[in-house]
Amino acid sequence: MAINVGKANLVEHLELILSLRGSYPIVAIDTEFPGFIRDTPRNATEEERYNDVKHNVDNMHLIQLGVALFDEGGNTPWPGCCWQFNFSDFDPDVDASSPDSIELLAQSGHDFQQYRRHGIDARRCAYLVCVKLFCQPYSSKYVTFHGLYDVAFVIKMITRAPLPNTLNEFSDLVRTIFGQIYDLKYISRFCGGLRRGEIGLVGLSRLLNFEPVGIRHQAAYDSLLIGALFNEMKQRRHNVEDDRSASVLYGIENRCVENRRTRRIDRRARSLETKATSFASLETKIVRLQETRAKPELEEWVTDVGAAIVDVDDLLGRILDWHPRGGAVAASNHLSHSICSIRVASRQAILSELKEMVRRLCWADSPYSAHVG
Repeated sequence: MAINVGKANLVEHLELILSLRGSYPIVAIDTEFPGFIRDTPRNATEEERYNDVKHNVDNMHLIQLGVALFDEGGNTPWPGCCWQFNFSDFDPDVDASSPDSIELLAQSGHDFQQYRRHGIDARRCAYLVCVKLFCQPYSSKYVTFHGLYDVAFVIKMITRAPLPNTLNEFSDLVRTIFGQIYDLKYISRFCGGLRRGEIGLVGLSRLLNFEPVGIRHQAAYDSLLIGALFNEMKQRRHNVEDDRSASVLYGIENRCVENRRTRRIDRRARSLETKATSFASLETKIVRLQETRAKPELEEWVTDVGAAIVDVDDLLGRILDWHPRGGAVAASNHLSHSICSIRVASRQAILSELKEMVRRLCWADSPYSAHVG
């Protein structure tokens, strides 16, 4: 049974939906609005189609927003769970509309005067609806059917502003607000046996042998049907959640795909730029680290060299000026021979000591060795 939401129970049910979003992240949406005041030819370009969408949405009021929640297995919080938010902004006696559409909605059970009295003021409650339904930190997926107008009316409501002037801006805004959104009419193009998507919502349900529940053209029941068909297509192993389907709306699909490709290129370029910056920063840090380490090592080496020079000077002095103690008694040949032997042995020991000292200092590998003659 659909839950009708008006101004009296708006906060209550928004809080209820918010509490369920973590367990039921798939949000099927549908809208009801007063028809079209400007028709779009079938052969219109995507830019022409968007211009008509903007004209119609900017000049009309949203009547009803339907929401149904599902988990990844296609389950709802309880059987038949769906909500329809009724808005008070539309006055059939004053506001722009299509007479045929108003008659169809009236036949489907819409009471416009009741909505006027007890419905939600879209402009006053836009922020609350936006925060509770669309701006949540869950990994939400939104599902719609032929959802260009549904998405456009939601964007107008939550931004409280006319739609963007260009199709590019609109496509970017869809991505920003909804993140992942899937349009079943577009997805049906790639599913065998679904007539390449050239069917309506009821036609799709018949092809899938799925029996709709509730009243047609009531947004809650239509959103419930949309979510159920999304799950049915997944169960039949139609690839409904691949990259080529995400955030692509039927009617402006080429621009959505192009913008998505551009965003990917931009992301890759930014990623490469970030990596290049990181490598440059890392290189700078390494150089600085090397300099930081090299400086004290160099100072220590220079200190050692200074001490070694003193030692070498002392050794050379000992080599050049050495004479045996008690030289006054070196009269005999035997004694002279002994003294010479001692002198040679001492000099060899001194030279070995000098050689070892130079080796320890690694003088040959030092940055100053090239200057030693």
